[in-house]
Amino acid sequence: MTGGLVLRVAMNADLDRALAYLAPPRSAAELAATGLRATGGSGRGSTAEDQRRWRITVAERIAAEADQERFGVKGMWLVGSSTEGKADPTSDLDLVVHADEDPARREALRTWLEGWSLGLGEANSLRSGAKAKGLLDVHYISDSDFSRGTSWALKVKAVKDPARPLPLHRTKRGASSSRKSRAT
Repeated sequence: MTGGLVLRVAMNADLDRALAYLAPPRSAAELAATGLRATGGSGRGSTAEDQRRWRITVAERIAAEADQERFGVKGMWLVGSSTEGKADPTSDLDLVVHADEDPARREALRTWLEGWSLGLGEANSLRSGAKAKGLLDVHYISDSDFSRGTSWALKVKAVKDPARPLPLHRTKRGASSSRKSRAT
């Protein structure tokens, strides 16, 4: 019906716009240039290093997208198999999130991260064939956890087998309000 053409979708979340068009399939060389694989989603040829790199990239994106003001996020770290180079397609993505203890902010953060988790579970399934409802395993810590020296707070400061700090994007004042005004 499409004469061998495939549907491509280009999306821009900042502008709330998407464009779909039919185009010829990409060659293996074109896919390699973009970092994508021509594996049909089976994950053949996927190495532990590929899994580790993908998970680190995803974790960095989550940290960069976290709205510190809205969620009260003070820090974020990656732990587990992704930092140890042992991640495989069935591995979850372990995050330690330092956030304030305000219940409304914490619930909003949990909901936001659950959305990421479900989406990443689907993305991981498509790229590797490993099915999972969600991909994130999030451990929340607060200032009082640092004061009391709880296990996850200690993990963040560990010298041996340390957590990997994830850079947070500093939200400029008014940036979130301009995004909201575009959506209305």
